[in-house]
Amino acid sequence: LDVYIYDYLVKRNLQASAKAFLAEGKVSSDPV
Repeated sequence: LDVYIYDYLVKRNLQASAKAFLAEGKVSSDPV
């Protein structure tokens, strides 16, 4: 699920938010 949220953030062009989310959740950044 975290990967989908990350993917959503990236697609919405929220790079800073996506990176912060990635750092907090330690989510793998694999494309969906």
